[in-house]
Amino acid sequence: MNNTGYVRIDSLPPPDQPRFTDWLFRQTRPVVSSEIDATGQPAACAYAWDYARWLSENKPTALSDPLST
Repeated sequence: MNNTGYVRIDSLPPPDQPRFTDWLFRQTRPVVSSEIDATGQPAACAYAWDYARWLSENKPTALSDPLST
């Protein structure tokens, strides 16, 4: 793959994997021949800019106040 940034979905935090995969529906995704999963198939990957966008739109930007109850 030509220097295009990507992330392996199975390397993301486990709680984020299904939510990010759902968000990726109908998005273009790279197939990286050097990234193989445990079954010998190409691992699920996503473009780094898609992951960055998902983080900025779908993840909290600040932790909640631990003292507020």
